[in-house]
Amino acid sequence: MQVIAIVNQKGGVGKTTIALHLATAFTQHDCGVVILDLDPQASSAAWKDYRKADFPAVQSIQPVRLKRVLEECRLIGADIVILDTAPHSDGPALEAARSADLILIPTLPSIIDLRAMGKTAELLKMANAARVFALLNNVPAQTSDADAAAAFIPEEYGLAVAPVRLGARMIYKRSLVEGQTAQEVEPASKAAEEVERLYEWVCQQLDMSTRRLVDKLVGKEGVDE
Repeated sequence: MQVIAIVNQKGGVGKTTIALHLATAFTQHDCGVVILDLDPQASSAAWKDYRKADFPAVQSIQPVRLKRVLEECRLIGADIVILDTAPHSDGPALEAARSADLILIPTLPSIIDLRAMGKTAELLKMANAARVFALLNNVPAQTSDADAAAAFIPEEYGLAVAPVRLGARMIYKRSLVEGQTAQEVEPASKAAEEVERLYEWVCQQLDMSTRRLVDKLVGKEGVDE
């Protein structure tokens, strides 16, 4: 089981949107996925209330139960657990970071959001987190600000920046209204392409195959033959 934490002490940077899209991408590739919603606002859990599909699974939990619930996820055979954390919550964010195999810090490319990353960067240093990447989100079509942000983050905080960027596209938010994601509503869209690239990159970081569903089908065909 691999655990991915989506962490930023600043609100409004797209943590839940990224968690839901990434979880759905893993689900589409036949992985057993659980989202643990650690935010008191329970936005991921509310999304699940409107979702017609059974997966990914979503649980809204108190941060103090994280270790216990992660063990339960392991026992039921989950492949991926994504932690959707709350802003302004040092203790729970620290615990989530310590439990994770990969940490993503979503940030907008504005200077205000970049400066606000400092607190999160310090928090993750306390957690001795190994695989930590900033993820540029809501990037405008004009990429100069994102390019500047990608240079600023390693210099200022010593953090690596994910090579995948998520654009400023309304479909990301609009799709969530009906309990779906961009790649489900518009599978041929730029947003769907971005999410798939993010999924593939995350798989690389976790040393996972990006073609699990295809591999399984091929395996079945081989057995039938």
